[in-house]
Amino acid sequence: MTKLSILVGGLPALLFIPAGLHAQTDIQPDAEAVARGKNIFTQSCAGCHGADTFGTDRAPGLSGNRRVRARNIEQLRNLISHGIPATGMPAFNLAPQDLEAIVAFVHSLNSSAYETPVLGSAEAGKEIFFGSAGHCGTCHMVNGRGSDTGPDLSNAGREMTVQEIEGALLQPDSRITPGYELVTVHLRDGASVRGFVRGMTNFDVQLQDLDGKFHLVHSHEILSVAKEKRSLMKPWSGTPAQLRDVVAYLSRLAGVTEANAKAGFDIPPSRPGDIDFARIETLNPAIGLPITAISKAIALAR
Repeated sequence: MTKLSILVGGLPALLFIPAGLHAQTDIQPDAEAVARGKNIFTQSCAGCHGADTFGTDRAPGLSGNRRVRARNIEQLRNLISHGIPATGMPAFNLAPQDLEAIVAFVHSLNSSAYETPVLGSAEAGKEIFFGSAGHCGTCHMVNGRGSDTGPDLSNAGREMTVQEIEGALLQPDSRITPGYELVTVHLRDGASVRGFVRGMTNFDVQLQDLDGKFHLVHSHEILSVAKEKRSLMKPWSGTPAQLRDVVAYLSRLAGVTEANAKAGFDIPPSRPGDIDFARIETLNPAIGLPITAISKAIALAR
């Protein structure tokens, strides 16, 4: 059994110690520390907790684990360094910098990617995402830019951990986003429609094909429906450096915020013919005039 192999199984022994009893010395880790901690995990812990951190038959997963998520950095530090003798987990005697690294990595497994320091260049990742090297924008959308064939990733950094982002890129078939399972509907006339089910009743199926078009198929037209167990997305085929940059870009996506709006980050440039949403917000829905113009007219009438 590795030194972290029963980390979660032993957590109840420390779970309910009031947080105030722990020294509040949480230190914000840097990207290098998290990366080093991942290497330590791979060498010492993956045999039981899984190379993907989602567990094996020998030990539970650490990713997506509410008990791990409930612990702050200091509590994880104490747990790893002191162990839990009653459960068979030994003390993990590490050099201070290695202890901080493994703690930072374990903590990151349940923290949003946006809150986790990562290596790589977000700007370079953005170029890969929307460029010919990645082609990601041909299926995914970020703040209005790209395609809506696949899930919208505008808030990916807030909604996913770094490990979940990496897993989605490297093994897209393992965790398909709900609503994006592929199906092929075979029709009685010999035609077929392949895409995503957007609605289903006893009388019809509403499908969105891979070009984004919607189809209403009545039950009497359907011969069979075949569900596919693989994702439309292909596994990442770029270089490790490109993967690191794309992960860095996706981890910075937190929706449209004031900060990234000012920086122009992931906000698509306006083009001729684009809708001026700022103007729409000032319209009176009844007559289509700007509210400011209506207010001035009322003032003059008085």
